[in-house]
Amino acid sequence: ATDVAAPQSETWDTVINQFAQTCRGKFTPIQALSGALAAQEVLKAATGLYNPVHQFLLYDCDEVLHGNEECPESEPIASGQSYILGEHISKKIARSRIFLVGAGAIGCELLKNLSAMGAGTGSSNTKQGCLIITDMDTIEKSNLSRQLLFRDHD
Repeated sequence: ATDVAAPQSETWDTVINQFAQTCRGKFTPIQALSGALAAQEVLKAATGLYNPVHQFLLYDCDEVLHGNEECPESEPIASGQSYILGEHISKKIARSRIFLVGAGAIGCELLKNLSAMGAGTGSSNTKQGCLIITDMDTIEKSNLSRQLLFRDHD
């Protein structure tokens, strides 16, 4: 009986250790989604126009923990996600070259999440890591409430 308990205890210790390392981490897109859902449910409950969701939401993404035993000591731009995804993946995100078409309501939200994740912020001398945005539309004043990047004077 003790032979079976030892591997289970060791596995449990590994999972707890990985979870403890990620407690310092933050994953911006998941935080944005959680905040949006919470705000929507508060508005539903406060106004009484719609029925709030009476369920338990569990978002489980423990697959990002497997094979990620590194704990970064440096402080990169998006250090919170480095604890979850690892230093290698965070650097890969920073060195990515992203072309975003449209900076409207959805585009602004994507830009906010990408910038919070440090996407496209890699070294400029190696021409790695850039974020290119294109949008040929004109901004309507009625849409400003849904757009984070633009103000009345734009």
